[in-house]
Amino acid sequence: MSVLAENERLRGSFGALLHRQTLEAQALWRDARSDPDLLDALVESLSRIRTAAQSLALVEVEQAAAEAVAAAEGGHGPQALDTLLEQCRGLDGVAPVLRPLIVVVAAGPTEATLREQSEGLAVVVRVVHSAPDAVSLAMVDSPAAILVPSSALDSLSLDSSDVRGVPFYVYGEGRDLADRLLAARFGAAGYLPTPLDLRSALPTIRSRLTASAQGGYRIAVIAQTKADATAVGALLIGDPARVVAIGEDMDLLAALDESAPDLIAVSADCRRVQALDLLSVMRGHSRHGEVPRVLFVEDARAESQAMLTDAEAVLRRDLGPAPLRARVNALLERARRERALRDVELETGALSRAALLRAADREIATARRVRAPLCVLRTEIDRLRDIRRQRGEGTALFLQRALALAMRDGLRETDSTGHVGPTGFAALLPGCTAANGRVRLAAVRACLRERLSVRPALASVTISAGLADTADGFEDVLQRADREIVRARAQGFDGTRGGA
Repeated sequence: MSVLAENERLRGSFGALLHRQTLEAQALWRDARSDPDLLDALVESLSRIRTAAQSLALVEVEQAAAEAVAAAEGGHGPQALDTLLEQCRGLDGVAPVLRPLIVVVAAGPTEATLREQSEGLAVVVRVVHSAPDAVSLAMVDSPAAILVPSSALDSLSLDSSDVRGVPFYVYGEGRDLADRLLAARFGAAGYLPTPLDLRSALPTIRSRLTASAQGGYRIAVIAQTKADATAVGALLIGDPARVVAIGEDMDLLAALDESAPDLIAVSADCRRVQALDLLSVMRGHSRHGEVPRVLFVEDARAESQAMLTDAEAVLRRDLGPAPLRARVNALLERARRERALRDVELETGALSRAALLRAADREIATARRVRAPLCVLRTEIDRLRDIRRQRGEGTALFLQRALALAMRDGLRETDSTGHVGPTGFAALLPGCTAANGRVRLAAVRACLRERLSVRPALASVTISAGLADTADGFEDVLQRADREIVRARAQGFDGTRGGA
């Protein structure tokens, strides 16, 4: 893959890519001790890491990579590689708010219209004239989506491993059933009516991106005993690591709050609390009311008795694992799509990622029109992955809510705060420069310390932050804020970059 492709992919995954490349370099070093011919491959790999770090101005990572290159060429690699790996670890967990890149196959008047529509949107649009050109561009630039007219489907090939994961959408006549069937046979992620309108298409594309970026699902199973719940979970989802087993002798609500599940399954054999009553409680719960609820029964007879339950589905054990998992996955995916399109996240009160990007569209267009500054503030909770592993999901959720509320209290009412990923947030500060944004950030940090004071064990938790404003351009202000927080994380935790 070219250096350009590596850099483009880096902008979407930051530390994860650099971390993985460094681990691969360590493996190469071990093999090179018995096969000197691999030294050239090691030096080339380290040079790619250096180039990628240089493109994002990650000075410490770039310097560590340069030292690792020199050490490898001199036959002294381990210590330098360990130093480089430590620098890359500081970038772990940074989730980008980046404007997604969309490749559109179009020509003639449609091309001009799309370019005009893309102005002021928090999205980068590249127009090409053929499906093969779109695939070639996707192999380099890793777009969020490819939009193809139905007439060009026959020439579209996404078999390459570099583009196989890129969703594509077909656009054509809205009432043309034949085109829609053709798009479905080709495996299109969706069908968009003509005339193509990017403002209408973006929510659909963003919801797909948000859902795919959230990782695996977690389900909570409530049964008579924890062992029974584990067995039910194995039938419903297969992966034990994604099942939270809750016995009815446990503190049910506390266990659910701690697990933060994407789906709640209640076994009909619960005795201490009737399953039907428990499902009704879940429906009215402030945090879990939006989570899909299913009732797990033994057979068709029990299913007929449970048809009037307050649950999205009744699942029968005797159906077997395959149909059960298909049904559960369908419920999970539907719930995640609905959540992605929601404006406000119930857990934190902050805007969803899709709503934040819609707000960015509006604010960037307004700032451009009235020639006023706009600041983007990015924040990330430091070491949240370690905290989640050591203290549990409940503590991680508490920290996310605390940061969201601190940003609400520390910023102005006219500012918009929303989710970026599992650990971070972004705020749009209209009429504010990055330098002024630092003043607002100090208020956010003070509010966060106050909120964490109720739990002394979390008093040492910090956040990293990055700021950018439109003084250096409107089109890439979100991207520059992302880069600044990556630089802050690379220099150590509790840091701030931008606006100095």
